[in-house]
Amino acid sequence: TFRLYDFDVTHFVLTGKKNALAVEVFSPGPDDLAITFIDWAPGMPDDNMGIWQPVILYSSGQVALKNTFVHTRLNTHTLDEAELAIETEIVNTQDHTIETEIECAIEDVTFNKHITVNPLSTNKLILTHHEFPQLKIRNPRLWWPYQLGKPELYELRMILKTKDNVSDSANVTFGIREIKTVNNEHGARLFLINGKELLIRGTAWSPDLMLRQSKRQDEIDIDFLINLNMN
Repeated sequence: TFRLYDFDVTHFVLTGKKNALAVEVFSPGPDDLAITFIDWAPGMPDDNMGIWQPVILYSSGQVALKNTFVHTRLNTHTLDEAELAIETEIVNTQDHTIETEIECAIEDVTFNKHITVNPLSTNKLILTHHEFPQLKIRNPRLWWPYQLGKPELYELRMILKTKDNVSDSANVTFGIREIKTVNNEHGARLFLINGKELLIRGTAWSPDLMLRQSKRQDEIDIDFLINLNMN
């Protein structure tokens, strides 16, 4: 429903001066899968057109990290071992090849890798336990839905360096879990969280019509759903 965009404004920003960013937006059309497609709520005159989340100005050195994600795979029979895979993109904004060093840390697990990035290109990088045995975690703290346990979380810290200078960094919070779906003997879909069966109980949850949502309102809504035994 809500799309994300990023724009390279490197050549437009004036250092040390006040800058203004103007963005042209367009109303969603009748066939767009926007918030206006529902047939049981009144539509806004502008079809909720515009920017409704914070605008972030992001800066980096000659190479940057983008779209970092941690994949997790769990031994659901014993729950005592998890395999992690880190996926990220390294963007070279320069017209020459750059030698980089990426440093990764997940609590006391650390490792690094040397990477050559071609001019004006994006390298997709996947780090697995086959290359770095440290990414095989013993006795991991698992993420559970609230009915089954605590939603334990880890943090990945990444630093991208060029000639000992930090060019970019990223922090990613993630949980170690394994989610699967299977069909039971009645042909109904069964959900498994870390190997444990979970009955999904859901309901429709629509955002505020004027998009006046806040973190506090989200907390209130989620607490309300928990009290209703939704998950």
